[in-house]
Order: sequence, then C-alpha cells, then structure tokens
Amino acid sequence: MRNIATRGFTLVELLIVIAIIAVLVMLLTPAVQQVRESMLRTQCKNNLWQIGRAVLQHVDKWGHYPTSGWGWGWAGDPNQGFTKNQPSGWAYNILPYIELGNLHDQGMGLSGEALKAAITATTSTPVALYHCPSRRRAIPYPYIHPSPYYNCTYQPNGGSGGQVIGRTDYAINAGDTLPGTPNKGPGSIAAGMSQTEWGPASRLNGISYLRSEVQPAQVVDGISYTYLIGERYVNPDGMFSGAPADDDQGWNQGWDWDTIRWANENWTPRRDRPGYNNVYVFGSAHASGFNMVFCDGAVRTIRYNIDGILHRNLAVRNDRTPVDMTQLE
Repeated sequence: MRNIATRGFTLVELLIVIAIIAVLVMLLTPAVQQVRESMLRTQCKNNLWQIGRAVLQHVDKWGHYPTSGWGWGWAGDPNQGFTKNQPSGWAYNILPYIELGNLHDQGMGLSGEALKAAITATTSTPVALYHCPSRRRAIPYPYIHPSPYYNCTYQPNGGSGGQVIGRTDYAINAGDTLPGTPNKGPGSIAAGMSQTEWGPASRLNGISYLRSEVQPAQVVDGISYTYLIGERYVNPDGMFSGAPADDDQGWNQGWDWDTIRWANENWTPRRDRPGYNNVYVFGSAHASGFNMVFCDGAVRTIRYNIDGILHRNLAVRNDRTPVDMTQLE
C-alpha cells in the first residue's frame, strides 16, 4: 500500500495566517475597548443612582440635603449627628443609606485619642461606590498633606507610617459662585459649635456647601432641573500621589475642592487631561461627557460642550430661570 504524505503549511502560508490574525486583532481591539468603556460608564451611572437614592433617603429622614461640613480640616464625627453641627460633608452623612452605617458609626461614644483613632480608620477606608471605574480603583491612596485633620491621628507630611486615605471621584453641587478658597475650619468642636459667622461660603445657591441645611422647598427651580452630585474633574498627573490641591484629601471631609464643585459660564465641565489643573469644575475620564444625578434621583450624561448658561442654570437652585431639558439630549 502506498503511503500518502500529509501536507503542512508553507512559511508563506503561515505568515499570511499570522497577518490575518493581526489585522483581526487590530480591528477588534477598539470595539472591545468601546464595549468595556460602555460597561464602566454604566457602572459609574449606577454609582450615582445609588448615591442619589441615598441622598433622598437622607432628606426623608432629616428634612434637608446633606450638609458639607466645616472645612477640609474636619472628618466625620459620629457623635455630631446629621445637621450643620456635623463637621464632615455629604459623603460621610449618606453612609447609613448605602448600607455602611457601621462605617459611619465607628467611634460613636468615644472621645479623645480613641475617637481620633476611630475617625482615622474611617477616613482611611475606601468606598467603592465613590469611585468611577473608568478613572481609578477604590483602594487606599497616599495621604501626604502637611496640615492634617483636626480630629484624626494623621501626622504632618504623612508621618513615617505610610498613611493612606479613601478618595472620591464625585462632588456635590454648591452652585455658581466660589466664595474664596475653602479653609481648614475652626480648631475644635467647641469653637465650631459656638461660631456664629461663617462667611459667604455658608450662603450659596447650590444644594450643599459650608454648614448648609438646604431643604427641598428651597429648590424653587424644581428638583428635576437642579444638579445634585456629579463626577468631578481631576488632573491625571497627580491622581495617585496625594499632592494636588483638589485631590489631597478624601471622601470623609468637610467643605473642600475634593468633594464640592461649581458650575457657571466659565466653569464648564472638562474631560480629564494631563497637565491641566482646575479645582472648580465637574468632569470625568469618559470621552463624551460626565455623569450627574439630579435632585429627583435621575442620572444623566452631560456633554462637555454644554451651553455655559444652561450649565449655570442647572447648578443654581433658586434663580427661577426656565430650563429646556431637551438641550441635554
């Protein structure tokens, strides 16, 4: 019987197959990336939907939107409640409504150094819901600020123990006017409780700001037409270092650029861009726009090229200017 030899690939044929596979990979990679980014953007919108729902539960319970605390020198104090006497901001105040009540209450009933240590542990804890997955992971980030919180055990310049902090990619709407640079706040709980004049930062036209207690009835433009919380702009260059002024603190703090943003004709949203700093505006790592939850709980993607006047009108709760929401479509 005659043997029939099997024929293998020639070198030319093998190179052709490799070339075809390479072309297919090149064609498919952008599509895969687009699908992945679409999934991440959807997750980001879901984060904001959950945050918005938590805020509405806070409003139902306390009658006002979460306060934004006393200044960047204060983290959440579980013994100070949910009113303007709470030195921390919105991200701390809604913890019980995102199933993190134990994190919120850590240190309750304690005082002195024991309370400071508990608050430090809370502040160092990353919260997955506060991170856009297109930008960065929910992990502890370096805390190197030269002037640490009043009520934590962090040491100046990060100390020697590799101190870390949990950050946030979302910020609450403070309105259209920045009343100067946020400061550290009063030097003690007693000083904060007794202080009567807090300056223009306590009299803004957004949803949350220095020592605010904005009620739904004060959103006279309508809760469906007013920004609540959205993604904030971050310069990617310093996003992991803890050095930039708008990314040096964390989610658990009072009035500051890390947790609060503004909107008007000059402060329009931007996509993250290396080399560019802006501590005032909303923005994101997404290509087409940033995500925002409105005061009624609806989540929308806002284009970067949104009209500046419209952007301002959506941030101000009480200017009584009619808004055409079809402009957002």
